[in-house]
Amino acid sequence: MKMMWIIYALIGMVCLGVMTLIFKKLLEMGLKPELVLVFIFGFGMLFYLLQVVVTKTMLNINWNIIFLLALAAFLSYVGNLFTLKSLALTPNPGYTQAIVSLNIAFITLASILLFGSKITLIKGAGVVCAIIGLILLAL
Repeated sequence: MKMMWIIYALIGMVCLGVMTLIFKKLLEMGLKPELVLVFIFGFGMLFYLLQVVVTKTMLNINWNIIFLLALAAFLSYVGNLFTLKSLALTPNPGYTQAIVSLNIAFITLASILLFGSKITLIKGAGVVCAIIGLILLAL
């Protein structure tokens, strides 16, 4: 169970990759990014509500949590909207995703500052190599 996060991350990677390809197809079919996202988040909300009901997840929410959830939702709105606008214009959806994936450097540094995460020299070198690879792909 200790390494389940890797399996979960791989499943997420495959699902988000296929989702990106579906987004590109929908945009090529003439759907506007805003409309695609309305349906994606509408269906997504239904799936999450079903999961909460089926798993009987308890709601324990205060105003700080509501604020952070609203902020995350707003950032999701902006990030997804502009990612789809980029997907609509890019010749290859991998280019958009490569640029968006540069957030790994930001997340890694912010995690060190905010959560006290540790990073070894080898893991730091891995992040730098990933960033260089993404930059080369985006050129």
